[in-house]
Amino acid sequence: MKIDNIEQRTDAIIAAAQAHFTSRVVSEDLLQHYSEHPAADLQKGVIAVVSDAEQDYSDDLGMIATEGTQQLKLICHLQVTEKNPKAPRDVQRAEQKLIEEIKSFVRAGVDGMTLVLRRAQQSRQLSYPYGFVVADIEARPPGQNDF
Repeated sequence: MKIDNIEQRTDAIIAAAQAHFTSRVVSEDLLQHYSEHPAADLQKGVIAVVSDAEQDYSDDLGMIATEGTQQLKLICHLQVTEKNPKAPRDVQRAEQKLIEEIKSFVRAGVDGMTLVLRRAQQSRQLSYPYGFVVADIEARPPGQNDF
């Protein structure tokens, strides 16, 4: 059964993310600055699932404005323990670990849709001891444009 309703699709992705990222804090609410998160949550890693857009609808007769591709962002904030103030690579390693978890989440999939990871951007160690990952994910009907 495919999910074509954007709100239902978002709900299904959030539920699947909460089940997958059990050691992280998953939410639909994006808090934009690190200081807005409790320190304990940042040390676990906070993942906000944010719907960005929907596009590429069908224009086939009887299927007008259906089967769109939803663009999502997983916006993730984290903090590492400052064991060594000259080790910002610790942030990079924590971000890379999170990216591997995101790839695993996408590979596991969500019933009723196909997920595709398009990009995962890191902080480049610029905010040590804080870090972030922004992952661009597409959610579309199963089987649509699968290669």
